[in-house]
Amino acid sequence: MEEFTRFNDTCRSITIELLKHLSDNLGLSEGKRLEDGHREGHASNSCLNLIRYERGTDSQYFGLNKHTDNGTLTLLLTDQWGLQVLSKETEKWEFVEPKPGHAVINVADTLRFLSGLQFRSAVHRAEPIWEEGQTHRFSFGYFLRAEDEHVFPTLNGEVMTAKEWHDRKYTNYQAPHSVQNKNHILLGGMEQLVATS
Repeated sequence: MEEFTRFNDTCRSITIELLKHLSDNLGLSEGKRLEDGHREGHASNSCLNLIRYERGTDSQYFGLNKHTDNGTLTLLLTDQWGLQVLSKETEKWEFVEPKPGHAVINVADTLRFLSGLQFRSAVHRAEPIWEEGQTHRFSFGYFLRAEDEHVFPTLNGEVMTAKEWHDRKYTNYQAPHSVQNKNHILLGGMEQLVATS
C-alpha cells in the first residue's frame, strides 16, 4: 500500500506540474490558472487504474471504442502496442509507439474546457494486436480530474461541475458502442474531428 500511495502521489505531482507550466505558457494569472481547480485535499474523481485488455482472437474484438478521456490530463504508462490516436494532420488512426522510460500524456475534456478550447481532447482508442504469441495487454493510467465542485462551461455553453461531467461521461462509457457513437459525451464534443474516420 505504501508503494501504491507513493506511485499515485508521484503521478499526481507530475500532472499538476504540467498544468502549472501550461498556465505559465498561457499567461494565466492567479485565480484563473489551470491548476487552481485541482487543490490537494479536495474531493475529486482522480484515480490510478491498472487497465487490462483481453487477448484478442480473429473472431473477437477486445479493444476500446474511440473516445476522449474524462478528466484534465491522463498519464499513461505501457510497454505494449495498441494505443491509437486520431491524427489531426492525416485524419487517420495512427499507433503510438511505446517507448521505454516514457509516458503518454493525453489532454482530456476538462483541460479543453478550462482552456477555453485552446487545447483539444485527444481522440484515441485501443486496438487489439493480432500477433503470434500475443498476450493480454496491460497499462497504468493516472487520470487527473478537477475537484468535484469545480465549475466550467462544457458543450454548447452548458455549465456543470467536474463531478457532473464525470458521472455523465462514465455512464456513457458503460453503454453499448452503438449507443456511444450517437452521443457527443463520448468524444467530448470532438465529433467534427472523427466525422471522416
